[in-house]
Amino acid sequence: TRIADGRLPRCGANRLAAKFGDGTACDLCGRPVSGSTPMYRLTFTARELVMHVPCFMAWVEERGATAAEAIPAARAMPPARPGDG
Repeated sequence: TRIADGRLPRCGANRLAAKFGDGTACDLCGRPVSGSTPMYRLTFTARELVMHVPCFMAWVEERGATAAEAIPAARAMPPARPGDG
């Protein structure tokens, strides 16, 4: 896998931004992310990755993580308490 051979990180991103594509190649599939397609830009300590949303979910699954674990804001949030809502 791309995680096992070091092409993609196993850890979650420090920052994640969602926007529409700008023609940048997806770091998972290699295809460009067109302007009408949502994409994620993931920032890590030493690198930045761009992924289509389905490719991001495939990377999350390959890591054995949940989507919430892959999104920095979700990792920083305290767990919900009963009655919050």
